[in-house]
Amino acid sequence: MSGQDPSRRSPGLLRENRWFFCTDVGVPLMVGGVIYLLWRAESLLMFQWVDALGGTEALRVCRAWASPVGPFIPEWVAYSIPDALWVYACTAHFGALWRGVSGWYARAWRWLGWVLAFGGELGQGVGLVPGTFDWMDLVLVSVAAACAALRLRRRGPG
Repeated sequence: MSGQDPSRRSPGLLRENRWFFCTDVGVPLMVGGVIYLLWRAESLLMFQWVDALGGTEALRVCRAWASPVGPFIPEWVAYSIPDALWVYACTAHFGALWRGVSGWYARAWRWLGWVLAFGGELGQGVGLVPGTFDWMDLVLVSVAAACAALRLRRRGPG
């Protein structure tokens, strides 16, 4: 399978990996999304999506229910963990899709999430990207990418 485009693989590959995609891609994205929705500022783009889907009132109820927990959530969890979870999910997703494929392009896809997050954070540091630079973000997205890569390595070859 070395050098083969993942789109040419058998459909059974994705079927047998459903559990992995659920736990290592879906769950981190959902947890990060819940953190954003429950404890982050409503000015974020994600809240416009909720409004467009007609979920604003339900979200207000959820935020009111979750608000007593907010003061106990460390800042790094509310602000850095969602990014790290996204990087983990992205690295796991592309790493699984390109599993067993060699070549620079396969490595580029596997590390795309980390490159975007790390580069974006550095871009914030020099004022090229809107947002606030944070060393904790750099550390956590790097740890998340490494954890996903280790998880994929333990799964074995494609």
